[in-house]
Amino acid sequence: RLRFDKVVVRLMADLQAALAADVPAGTTVLVSCTAPIRVPGQTTAAIVARARTLLARAPARRSRARSITIHGNEVGLRVVTHALPRAPRMLGFVHNPGPRPEDLLDVAAGWFAVLGGASARRKRASDDLVLSVDARSSPATAALDRHVCSQLLPATPFQTIVLVDAAGRDRGDERRR
Repeated sequence: RLRFDKVVVRLMADLQAALAADVPAGTTVLVSCTAPIRVPGQTTAAIVARARTLLARAPARRSRARSITIHGNEVGLRVVTHALPRAPRMLGFVHNPGPRPEDLLDVAAGWFAVLGGASARRKRASDDLVLSVDARSSPATAALDRHVCSQLLPATPFQTIVLVDAAGRDRGDERRR
């Protein structure tokens, strides 16, 4: 389950502000962190330091980072390159313990590839994008899919992204705000 409490929102805002100048265009740092965040200031500083180290590596070495424990929180970091010029420089997820950070980052990185490829094929901003997702996916995966799509929608030329399962049932849609 993704978390959006006050500490989480502040942590994500601090990470975005700290990394904004360090992340080049066409690149996004993905961050996954378990909750609760007990020492937010120190956790932010440690994540920023690790992210900067990761950004300094060669592209082949930075795409697959392992998770680490920072102040009792399991943190996963990954740098993805993409074709979404208006994508956020940092995209983060704070979640309850349970899912492995690498699994969440795999899902998020996959959406960058899907939406980047779809955006390259569409030019009009009035288009909608309908994507079929695995009907067997868990509610947690569906929530993550919706969250990532909502964050990436402004970076695409689409008005709406609709997620449906194989039977065509709506899994939730994200509309441009």
